[in-house]
Amino acid sequence: MRQASKLVVIAVSTLLLTGCTSSSIPEFDSPQTDQDRLPDPSSATQADIDPASTRYSGQVEEYAVYLGRSEANGVCVLLVAGDELFSTSCGGAGVGTELASGTKIEAGDFSFDELDGEMLSPSVRVISGS
Repeated sequence: MRQASKLVVIAVSTLLLTGCTSSSIPEFDSPQTDQDRLPDPSSATQADIDPASTRYSGQVEEYAVYLGRSEANGVCVLLVAGDELFSTSCGGAGVGTELASGTKIEAGDFSFDELDGEMLSPSVRVISGS
């Protein structure tokens, strides 16, 4: 019995340390289209994001919102202003970011625990600033 308990603890610890979760980002299940590519794909590489993983989610204020994957940091939200990568936020199975206006963007498993908001894409929710 004691060895079984040790195995469960080891298995759970391994899942947590490797970032494995039961959730997925449905946008990544579809092939990348031209719209999903960043205006400057090298900016994704510089931010440690696989340029082949980017998916366009929609427009929030003056930013085009993309999802991407980082091998080191998990799911990422990329904000593009014009043709320039403005910011990236990454974090495991989900991530949230807040714009200067107070508008919040959450992706994947991340939640700001706010009740209002609207879906920008299947995995991205926008909560308007006050």
